[in-house]
Amino acid sequence: MDQSLIPVTHQIVKAKIKGRKWEIEHPRAKITYGEARKPNFKIEREWPKRTRTLYSRLRTGHAKELKQYRHRIEQEDDALCEMCQMEEETTEHILCRCEKEEAARFQIHPGGQFTLNMLVTHPEECRKLLERRFKDLKLPPKETGEEDDEVIDNG
Repeated sequence: MDQSLIPVTHQIVKAKIKGRKWEIEHPRAKITYGEARKPNFKIEREWPKRTRTLYSRLRTGHAKELKQYRHRIEQEDDALCEMCQMEEETTEHILCRCEKEEAARFQIHPGGQFTLNMLVTHPEECRKLLERRFKDLKLPPKETGEEDDEVIDNG
């Protein structure tokens, strides 16, 4: 039967949109998220808001701290990595290929192999590597007296 004259309410449209299976369409997001539907918020929830915000922007490639992004919005003459001058300074370059971060990669992650997908699957390791370049990713020191602190037995 023809239903072209039946009005579609806002609630119906909203229900249809919510009912759709979420699919990643952007090529960079497909690489970053892989099979994951969302980041590991359990770990990121513990970070200060400023850290979470910058990390999210780095994950999407929209961080003004990245030279490649500043070049794209015409605030830089070139997009080359400041440290190695080999490639455009993207999150993927810093995380996976920058020669200046090679030693840090091995120190932070066994085997030293980082992938863009690890921004979602291993956020703490990625944050530790990226904080070397982006100081706002550095976490404040834990307050003394917290349960996580190591207990020293003097007896």
